[in-house]
Amino acid sequence: MIFNITHITKYEYNAPVSYCHNIATLRPRESNGQQLLSYKIDVVPEPAEISERVDFFGNYLTRFSIQTQHTVLKVITQSKVLRDYTQQHESFFSDSCKGVTLNDALNTLNSNQS
Repeated sequence: MIFNITHITKYEYNAPVSYCHNIATLRPRESNGQQLLSYKIDVVPEPAEISERVDFFGNYLTRFSIQTQHTVLKVITQSKVLRDYTQQHESFFSDSCKGVTLNDALNTLNSNQS
């Protein structure tokens, strides 16, 4: 299934802001069962600097700075994502998945919080 996703973040300041640094984590990542077909980010006002990198976990980080006076900051992203969980759905019924009990899952969660 293909999803068209629009995300809008809008900040309205009660006084003019002349400089700001921002990090956005809005770009969908690719993973097993998910393919990013297209992605676009628009920032208003236009950033003086914008860059993108991938963090240790494979997430996209978009860093941008606004260096002009503004009272509104708006970030709009548009993504097209293909989702196909056929392989994952089949793995839900594998012997290794069937063998996991609720107690196993709770014990794993509790041991990770220690």
